[in-house]
Amino acid sequence: MKRLWEKQSASRWGLGGRVPRIWTAAIWGVVAVCGAGLGQPAWAEEAQKPKVCYLGSESGAGCSQVVLVEGAALAHTAQMLPLDAQGQLVGDTVEAQTRQVLANLQKALGLVGSSLEDLVRLEIHVTNAQATEKVQKVLAEQFTGQTKPAVNWVLTPLPVQGALVAADAVAVARLEKAAETASAGQVLRKRSADLPGLATASHVAVLPAGGVAYLSGQPEKGEPVPAAKKSLETLLAMLGQMGLGPEHVVQVKVFLGPMEQAETVQKELVALWGKQVAPPMSIIQWKSSAPVEIELVAADPPKPDETVEKPVHYYNPPGVEASPRFSRAARVRSNKILYIGTLASPEPAKGDKQVEAIFARLEKILQANGSDLRHLVKATYYCGDAASSKALDAIRSKIFDPKRPPAASKAMVSGVAIPDRTVVVDMIAVPKQ
Repeated sequence: MKRLWEKQSASRWGLGGRVPRIWTAAIWGVVAVCGAGLGQPAWAEEAQKPKVCYLGSESGAGCSQVVLVEGAALAHTAQMLPLDAQGQLVGDTVEAQTRQVLANLQKALGLVGSSLEDLVRLEIHVTNAQATEKVQKVLAEQFTGQTKPAVNWVLTPLPVQGALVAADAVAVARLEKAAETASAGQVLRKRSADLPGLATASHVAVLPAGGVAYLSGQPEKGEPVPAAKKSLETLLAMLGQMGLGPEHVVQVKVFLGPMEQAETVQKELVALWGKQVAPPMSIIQWKSSAPVEIELVAADPPKPDETVEKPVHYYNPPGVEASPRFSRAARVRSNKILYIGTLASPEPAKGDKQVEAIFARLEKILQANGSDLRHLVKATYYCGDAASSKALDAIRSKIFDPKRPPAASKAMVSGVAIPDRTVVVDMIAVPKQ
């Protein structure tokens, strides 16, 4: 993967082997493109004053290793497939389908006054690791300016036969109504008749600036549909304990055993919102004795009398035993969020060595961007074998502050999207304040 991976000396990290060039810049702070406004109208400058810094990007690469967002309402999209408005597959190659996915993301973001030029994070879903390089080439063609989102790569079957790539995204919201709802701490959800999907499910939702809750994955056993319903109901009940409700949910991610059940599961989950338009959803296949695990992103507006620790408070519901490896939720009060692109070992290795290399790199990235392990807010781990999963559990118990582990989901998968690797990690953090 020429654009993603380039052989360079890594002796200064003590890791050896092949190192992605974009990581070099992110870790040492060499390349950073920061923009405030990025073409937004005057109301946005006054109401939001968003600032976006793309760190670790370089010419010829369509992504950044780290993106820092400050003071912005953020649009979260549903999983976009390479389909037209009638639900028909568009394109028979990875490249053609990627362009259709980007076109659909553009339509969804347009509902809140945004575009691909406002992207801060892309999560790309591919059906095989060989597709990753082909998608990267399209991203390099698309993102030639200062906008280069952090990209997270996930290998998964997709819920539409013949689909080779899908994506969901996070972008700065520009619509005036988005700023109005953001100031009131409300979530704005919108859908378009020009995009495929259920009639009562939104294509995009806006997270107001200033408060967000990341809820860890909630696994449930049983048949997929009732298990999915129970998982979501458990998470919504926890939101209630946090003083929040279904109306605060911005995005839902479903880890599902049999992908064949995706449409049925989604319909069941959407129905839980009743007459409300349901939040955007993404579905990823995993391998587990539990057929379903669901995680949430929710707006968490600060209350006038609250005493929540800043910039983040790690939450476990009353009566639930805390784990040293993950918190049930991370409640963020910082107006700055760090999105970190997928981290993988620079070289093929045994599972424990891959995990050690990933966390060594993560610590350097966090340090270079004013953060640390105690300010991670969301972690997603994709493990292709038992050795990697065991190594992740061991290192998390060792290096995380047991009172401050991030909200997390760990998904056992058939493989990861980086060739010749068995584990990758996606992270969101906040700077120390």
